[in-house]
Amino acid sequence: MYITLAMLVMSLATYHSPLIVLESVDIPTCKLNKVFYGKLLRGDKHESTILSESYKKLGFFLLDLGGANDGQEMLAEVQKLFGISLELFNLPVEERMKYALRPGTAFGYKGAGASKVDSQGTPDRCEFWGLSKDELIIKTDTRIPLPQILKVNDDFLRTFASHSHTLCLFILTQLENHLKLEPRSLTSLHRIAEPSADQIRFLKMSAQPGEDRGTNLLAHTDFGSITLLKNVLGGLQILPPEVGNSDIDNTCVVVNIGDAMAQFSGGVIRSNLHRVTAPPGEQALFDRYSATYFLRPEDDVVMKHFKNGNIAQKEKMGREEEKAAFHTVKEWVALKSDSFRKSL
Repeated sequence: MYITLAMLVMSLATYHSPLIVLESVDIPTCKLNKVFYGKLLRGDKHESTILSESYKKLGFFLLDLGGANDGQEMLAEVQKLFGISLELFNLPVEERMKYALRPGTAFGYKGAGASKVDSQGTPDRCEFWGLSKDELIIKTDTRIPLPQILKVNDDFLRTFASHSHTLCLFILTQLENHLKLEPRSLTSLHRIAEPSADQIRFLKMSAQPGEDRGTNLLAHTDFGSITLLKNVLGGLQILPPEVGNSDIDNTCVVVNIGDAMAQFSGGVIRSNLHRVTAPPGEQALFDRYSATYFLRPEDDVVMKHFKNGNIAQKEKMGREEEKAAFHTVKEWVALKSDSFRKSL
């Protein structure tokens, strides 16, 4: 059973006018631990323990950025991202399709309906733009054409990617400590100047008024290392969590641990199944926007799990683990991206 994460409507007036007071919706909601970034920076052991419990038990937690200067800076950047997102998705459909997803990647534009959400072939209701970290940071010679709204914000997007990457590496250092790995065991696999499938992603799920409400994005696990997520509306559902109330507010981002960390840790770290459905109650009357940063290991890293620290060597790997262990990350991401696109 999927349970909805109750999301606070973040600065709704910024994106919709006039501001509407949304009804409270009586539905089961998911309880996520809240971890305070500022306390982690100060070496708070209790806060670090909460993070450890979160990645082992559910693979999701709330990270409150409000108590740190760089966290406040990132929150301001996210607000600007949503403004860029509005302009992107307001481009004519024919203009958006000029930047369609490149084969074997999640870079470019995906229109709604391109994937399926169930075995009956029901089209999804999600469209997104994936913007490569490498093309922002490394400045490769093979940069693909971008719409003007992304070109004029190139410097800002590069800064946001850098800040997001740094925050993800900080989370990885926490995981290294808890797993008793050698320093930089994980962070050294995610160097920002090395080629990887990291990306900024803008997502939009169109409003679902009336009775025609359904799943926006199929059930999946994230196949990278860490996802940083900020939503405007609810609709994120997690399987199967503890039911309760999450102490969520505008200073929080959702952190999701992905498949790569589960693979490297031999399953000690959890990558959890989740999906996005129609926002509850009156929230469904509005377009749902999300801004994300996906951290993934470097392209040439081999998907084998560690055999030291608190990670016990398995006598026998599962089928998916065994398949992954013979692939580089680049090969693995290409396979996962293709599978996701076909909704297999």
